[in-house]
Amino acid sequence: MLSKTGKRAFWFAGGLACALSLLLAVSPASAAFTFDWTSPGVISLTDADVFPPGPVPGSNGENITKVWWGWSSNVHYFRMDLAGTPSGSDSADSYGIHMDFMSGSGDAGYFGVDTLLLSSFDGSSYTPGMNVWDGAAYAPVPGMVLPFTGFDFQASGNMLEWKLYGDLKQFTWWGVTEEGMSFRDISSTVVTTPIPSAAWLLGSGVVALVGLRRRRVMPV
Repeated sequence: MLSKTGKRAFWFAGGLACALSLLLAVSPASAAFTFDWTSPGVISLTDADVFPPGPVPGSNGENITKVWWGWSSNVHYFRMDLAGTPSGSDSADSYGIHMDFMSGSGDAGYFGVDTLLLSSFDGSSYTPGMNVWDGAAYAPVPGMVLPFTGFDFQASGNMLEWKLYGDLKQFTWWGVTEEGMSFRDISSTVVTTPIPSAAWLLGSGVVALVGLRRRRVMPV
């Protein structure tokens, strides 16, 4: 017969095994991703809602208030904050990140934009996708393309986030909301800074070590 301590250990082990099995059952594509938007190196810009740079939106669900970018472990993270949560009566048809990622290969009539991370909205749910300029139009991408190895999307209220796997480099991008064939809001231009968070942390550590060394060699 198991003692009380043994029974507790048995039930704990069983519960842990069940929890792990549930976690493993969630596919990577459906699992939510998280990013620390307070990390060093994160870029954020508040949208001024002036023309130019873009049209002044007519409702909260299509109004971009702030855009963000961060990078960690070969992944670019993009975030768009809206004035209100998109709904059936207050939303845009499409929310997206428009990028000039590959110099000289984009649409010359649209600021050289070559890659679109898009999330179509039907009033209740989003359908994410990626389009790339093929020289004549923006064509949907079913899988890996150029320097990218995949992408993901998630939404929580008025915060939309995109996750794009790719090389760390400097490029330009905009947050965009669209209705039909017209822009409803365009964020200010964002230029990424190719310094990963780890480098910021390393730099701060070096500064701390230098300061510590100086304190040690100071005369008494």
